Amino acid sequence: MPKCANVVILVIVTNIVTLTIFSNIKYEKLPSLSEAVSIIPGYSNSGGQNGGVEHISSPSALIGGFSQPQPQPDQLSSNYVIQTGRVIQSVIEDNSQQLAVASTTVVSKVEEKKPFVSIFQKRKQILNEVCEQTKKNPREPLVNDPSHLFILQDRGISWCPVFKAGSSTWLAFTLELSSKSPAVKAQIKKNYIGNFLQQGRQAAPTMSRSSFVRYKTNMRRQNKTEISLIIVRHPFERLVSAYRDKLERTHKVAYLKDFYYKTYGKKIVAKFRTKAIQKFGDEFFSAKNNYGAPLPVKDNGRPSSDLPIFWEFVQFVIESRKGAMDEHWKPTFNYCSMCVLNYDYVIKFEDYLNEAKAFLKTSNLNTLANEEVLEQAINPNRPGEMSSSDITEKYFGMLSDEDINKLYQVYQEDFRLFNYTFTYRKMKFP
Repeated sequence: MPKCANVVILVIVTNIVTLTIFSNIKYEKLPSLSEAVSIIPGYSNSGGQNGGVEHISSPSALIGGFSQPQPQPDQLSSNYVIQTGRVIQSVIEDNSQQLAVASTTVVSKVEEKKPFVSIFQKRKQILNEVCEQTKKNPREPLVNDPSHLFILQDRGISWCPVFKAGSSTWLAFTLELSSKSPAVKAQIKKNYIGNFLQQGRQAAPTMSRSSFVRYKTNMRRQNKTEISLIIVRHPFERLVSAYRDKLERTHKVAYLKDFYYKTYGKKIVAKFRTKAIQKFGDEFFSAKNNYGAPLPVKDNGRPSSDLPIFWEFVQFVIESRKGAMDEHWKPTFNYCSMCVLNYDYVIKFEDYLNEAKAFLKTSNLNTLANEEVLEQAINPNRPGEMSSSDITEKYFGMLSDEDINKLYQVYQEDFRLFNYTFTYRKMKFP
């Protein structure tokens, strides 16, 4: 019997056995080989509709495009089997560009290739590479503190909130993703109106290090896959946003009773105001100059020059110990225990809505909650005609090159981990 006939018979027998095993699973008409190949990550067809397969990067790439359940970027392997649904033969390109049947993979549904999958995988790769370098030559001790995580244990979802990077929106969404009943969710929202941190904590209570270890151990014992997520923002834009929200303006009519003024603002002014007056002059702090604010502060939120200016805040940040920083401007590297805790998905605030929705689809979490929650603009504080980068540039106009260099040293790990850059005047970081 010809060799090719043996191959055909082997394939037929394999499919029959597989279909027998999964006989209780209903499926539609099987896709053609060309349809199956067209959704494989790493596939390209430069020859037009009738052209041949030009490249398939690896066996693991054949599997990465299917998502029931979606494996994490660092968990893909050539022997990974996705178990539900219809049967598709996975293929590998040989040196002569002849397609051969390599394995039988069970998938639930033929989906279009997700354009964000490769972006998420690239970010995960950069994260791993930078962490590997950091562990070899650490500039400071690595932090191991899982108490900041929001973990939905029954869902297998963990998320670290990077404040001033869409955290309020995602805190609200954490409750939506939870397995709590609609009635319980409604009661939580009623009990904690506008307090998204507490709403999120009712769904994902704070974990100690020991309880976190037990959770991870149970996940491994049950052979469950965790989905871990972090949403990040350009370090300098996040810094400016934190200052404008927490220290440039007050959230109380009697600003002397405002938490951030009492905790930080008063001390910052006491320490740096004399130098600030020498640098900028008395007139800089006048009412007609917004008491030193580069932009008008809405709702009369800056009623006095007693509140710190951005330059003073930056001096305070430069001199602060990272461990003692407030979470709204603490480096993400430190707050989220980067390089100790692993994150599978990195979403960037700059394209937050598109990437968040893509993440939900890629991880199949879009079936658990309404995506419309993500579209809520919670706690906005930006003139409509200005972008975040425009505002950052305006505030950085107060700073000297030396100030910016020192500030970069504080947030250097964040720049490297999340592949951010900053170009200003004649300086470029990193």
